[in-house]
Amino acid sequence: MRDTVESIAGKNAKAMMNYTQNLARQNMEVFRQSMKMFSSAYGGQSNREESDQRDEHTGRETELEAIQKQIDALQDRLKSLK
Repeated sequence: MRDTVESIAGKNAKAMMNYTQNLARQNMEVFRQSMKMFSSAYGGQSNREESDQRDEHTGRETELEAIQKQIDALQDRLKSLK
């Protein structure tokens, strides 16, 4: 791995950055999978995290729908003023 890193670093910094980012992504995915596996064995914490993420997503959708309704109302008002 050291030789690979030195080889990439010698070629250019951008390639080194891409290699490091890909390696970090892979490590994080392995970490997430491990945490999910362990947390589900100890009380299903991953289910709570997934539920929290769904609630956050639903909250954003609700907020976006409210904003869209306001935009639609403003557009209707502008049309009536013309």
